[in-house]
Amino acid sequence: MDIPIGVARTVKQIIDDVDDVCPNAYPETVKTRWISQLDMLIWRDLCLQTPISRFEYTWPESQDVQVLVSPPDDDIYDLRLKALIANDNGEYDKYLNIASFYDARYREFAAWFINVYQPAQGYEGWESIYKGGSLRRWQSGY
Repeated sequence: MDIPIGVARTVKQIIDDVDDVCPNAYPETVKTRWISQLDMLIWRDLCLQTPISRFEYTWPESQDVQVLVSPPDDDIYDLRLKALIANDNGEYDKYLNIASFYDARYREFAAWFINVYQPAQGYEGWESIYKGGSLRRWQSGY
């Protein structure tokens, strides 16, 4: 049985999705930096790899770059952006609510990723995940 492969969204798609449901005045440059930081955290903390410049997204140059995490776990990007927007706007109750959802979803993804790839065991297939500037898209929930 073939399982359909999820396609990761681009930086622009994530920003557009967040702006549709959470209107804000933050420029794309700031939201792009926040997305970049999340991919760097995933690469460092879950893949146990040295941060690389590949994840230093800039607007508008990186708007068509696909992020690391594909559906169904890619909502972590939306939740992180919404939480940071609420925090920076001084909406602390809203921030705490969204941040708790983000934390739970990130932990779910992290648990799945660690269980499947076992990076602490010295996974030898990193070249299949990262090769030539593109990342294989991770899928979860199957």
